[in-house]
Amino acid sequence: MKFLFIVIIVFIISGYVWNLSQGQSSPTDSILPNHAQKLLNNPNYVFLDVRTVREHEANSIPDTPVIPINELASRISELEKYKDQNIIVYCQSGSRSNKGTILLNKNGFNAVNLTGGLHQWNGPVLTQ
Repeated sequence: MKFLFIVIIVFIISGYVWNLSQGQSSPTDSILPNHAQKLLNNPNYVFLDVRTVREHEANSIPDTPVIPINELASRISELEKYKDQNIIVYCQSGSRSNKGTILLNKNGFNAVNLTGGLHQWNGPVLTQ
């Protein structure tokens, strides 16, 4: 029993150390695409694209603002109007949106990462 307790503690600590090594202070909240799709027209939710403007113009979830991840920290004030809403952050695969979700949550927003990004999204997409 004591051995099992030690193994569990080591597992928890190693997970925390892994998150720190990846630039995360805590696990990122996420949402599965099939659940997020049901929230697309819910006024309590807003989807935020953190890809480049060029990527957003090529294909994106309809009616979503875009702030590229490399500009998000300096443009975060543009999102104040969404402070009372839930923000679903997306990118192509979920990596950039994971970073964006962490940044938004650290700044008092209620944000979640769209798991798998547009690669996993089966909802509506605008393309040019």
